[in-house]
Amino acid sequence: MFHSFHYGPSFGELANANSKANSAENKARTAEFDVRRLVERIDSLALTCQAMWELLRKKTDLTDDELRQKMQEVDLRDGTADGRLKSVAVDCTECGRPVNSRRKACQYCGCEMQADQVFDK
Repeated sequence: MFHSFHYGPSFGELANANSKANSAENKARTAEFDVRRLVERIDSLALTCQAMWELLRKKTDLTDDELRQKMQEVDLRDGTADGRLKSVAVDCTECGRPVNSRRKACQYCGCEMQADQVFDK
C-alpha cells in the first residue's frame, strides 16, 4: 500500500502567507504613523484652544463656568450631549439642495459652501 506524506505547506503557500504578513505589517506601520500624526494634531489644537481661552479670559470678564456652559450649549445643538460637533444638512445657497455642513462645495452644483464655524474652514 502506498502512503502519501505531506511535509507541510507548499512553497506557493509559504510565499502567499509571507506576502500577506508583509502587507499587514505595512498597513500596521501606516496606521501607527497616522495615529501619531493625529495625536500631534490633537495636542496642537488643545494647546491652541487653551492659549486662546487664556487670552480671551484675561481681556474680558468671561469665566471658566461661562466657557463650560457655552461648550455644553454648542454640544447640544445636534440634540446629543456627546462632546462632539456633528455635521448637519444645510441648504445650498445656489441650488437649494441639502449638503453636509462639512463639505467645502455643493456636490450637486459645485457652489462653494460657507462654513458656519471658524474651525470648519
